[in-house]
Amino acid sequence: MKSTCCGLLIMLGLAFNIQAQDDIRFTVEVSTDSILFGNYFQVTFTLENAKGNDFSAPDFAAFHVVSGPNQASSMSIINGEITQSVSYTYYLEPKDIGNFYILPASVDVGEEILETQPVEIMVVPNPEGIKQSPDQRRSFSTDGFDLWGNDLQMPDMQQLNEMFRQMMPNGNMDGFQFFQDSMPGFNLDEFLRMMPDMKLDIPEQLQEDDQPKDTKRKKKRKIYKI
Repeated sequence: MKSTCCGLLIMLGLAFNIQAQDDIRFTVEVSTDSILFGNYFQVTFTLENAKGNDFSAPDFAAFHVVSGPNQASSMSIINGEITQSVSYTYYLEPKDIGNFYILPASVDVGEEILETQPVEIMVVPNPEGIKQSPDQRRSFSTDGFDLWGNDLQMPDMQQLNEMFRQMMPNGNMDGFQFFQDSMPGFNLDEFLRMMPDMKLDIPEQLQEDDQPKDTKRKKKRKIYKI
């Protein structure tokens, strides 16, 4: 059972590594760009389809940090497309009335240092002391294969086996280390308890060796904004 599940994770990691390299995104989203003074709002920085290091939040000099950073990770398979996300969420309360900016956050993805766009926040007077609730519209739990959702939904086994054969014809273990490193909140033992009893075609090489190989490649760094 453990070899079966580890094989599934390895397959997912390699598939993610191959399919998502050209679709790396680092974005920022706020619950609102205008707010009544005396209230707080939500800002979320999201890295998709990459392993990020050294996340650096902007200087929130114009705001009180009510909460954060709150980190969340998710992975899903929808129609054969694999998406992995890591998000950092803050709740901020403006210190004064006026127009202020959420400055860029940055993250190192190995080949580049990505930065988010600045976001303008307008804070308007609130003489009546009206209280607002931040719109928590950001969600990373989607239909498909969700390792961190409350309800674990498995993809079709025939589809997984086909992906496995295509992505790991030689039983290459490199994808597992990438998958494990890129999902900081992942717990293998917990995942094994959640997994249903399933049969997956796993190459003999993987059944004999459950230990991932540590492989690193040299990368040329560059910096740009998206």
